[in-house]
Amino acid sequence: MDKVALPFYLRIMHPFEKHRQWPAVHQVCATLKAAGFQAWLAGGCVRDLVMNRVPNDFDVATNARPEAVEGLFPQAITVGREFGVTILPFDDFQVEVATFRQDGPYADGRHPSHITFSTPEEDAKRRDFTVNALFFDTEKRTVVDFVGGQADIQARLLRAVGDPDRRFDEDKLRILRAVRFAAQLDFTIEQKTFEAVLRLAPQIKIVATERIRDEVLKLMKSARADLGLTLLRDTGLWAILFPELVAVAEEESTFEKLRTRVRKSKSIEPTFATSAAALLLLLDFVDMDPKPHLSRAQTWLKRLRFSNQETEAVMWSLRMRETFRSPSQVRHAHVIRALGHTHATLAEAIYAGDSAQEKDALARFQKIHTDVLGGRRELPARWVSGDDLLQLGTPRGPELGRLLEELYDRQLEGMFQNREQALTWAQTQI
Repeated sequence: MDKVALPFYLRIMHPFEKHRQWPAVHQVCATLKAAGFQAWLAGGCVRDLVMNRVPNDFDVATNARPEAVEGLFPQAITVGREFGVTILPFDDFQVEVATFRQDGPYADGRHPSHITFSTPEEDAKRRDFTVNALFFDTEKRTVVDFVGGQADIQARLLRAVGDPDRRFDEDKLRILRAVRFAAQLDFTIEQKTFEAVLRLAPQIKIVATERIRDEVLKLMKSARADLGLTLLRDTGLWAILFPELVAVAEEESTFEKLRTRVRKSKSIEPTFATSAAALLLLLDFVDMDPKPHLSRAQTWLKRLRFSNQETEAVMWSLRMRETFRSPSQVRHAHVIRALGHTHATLAEAIYAGDSAQEKDALARFQKIHTDVLGGRRELPARWVSGDDLLQLGTPRGPELGRLLEELYDRQLEGMFQNREQALTWAQTQI
């Protein structure tokens, strides 16, 4: 076991202490220790500390049994007592407290048949990758390393803990997680671990669709998503996960186009749109006939069980791609209409013009959108209604609808200053 003190600057004020969740996490550890238990930080947050990165959240590992944790924390929610896991909610986040454990056999490729409460070393050796199997003693400010995770971080290697075949057999999703973590950390997958991914890739098929979808989205939002796509292709996972997109990976120039686009996508705001944008990056970068393309996208979204909201955002953006790619070739009012749509942020982030000229054109329309709509993602009320046109003598039928839309387009383009001008023009068309 390596028990290594942090560098001096981290021992004085380690990054955790600047994190908004830290007071609650520190209190959890202090309460457990005051009751006579061990309490170490565990997993990804420790990896992030060693890499001087800001963690998303914190997990605590302890030798306290779940019932003891529940007794110490009234707000405790037991979500997996049989696996030694207790959740402690705090405002808008939660801290997971897990008892040190050793896993029994995995019969379903996801969960152990049973667990045995054990030691920190045995707990570390059941985890997926060495870089995720580190502990941190907050009191002594030392990293506790039973599996060589710190050395792998220094070497920028993603290595399975122990036998990679066994680790992947325990939880098949780890096959895909190896690629995701390599992309997230910008690490190289260690040779034996890579060979296991390559050999066991077909087994990813037994993993629940929702779990695969979530990993793919995390991969697409990672620092080196372009590397992740290459690894998906090189391990054979691409053809298994995205059979509709096999041709994309087989054509190197097309695949490089996708990787380039992914690299440019990192400016997307980290909101709901990011998840949908990840889908667009996969689904839409090859010129193809619109109808088959949309049909294939719909099939893909349904198969991976994306929410109705995500599906709606992606499909609308796909339909609007030419508007955002080449706004100078589209009527001004139609661009303004698109910019006023709920999902416009997503389409803007992904397409943003195919050339400097088109980017400038889109920027001009964005300014018009701001002037006309005040930057809101909703269109202004129409000055002229269908009833107004009927009163002017417009016959019912397609012509009324055409005239109504033309009036609104002209309103958006600033050709009318008010309702009266719009009605005056309408009279000249009847």
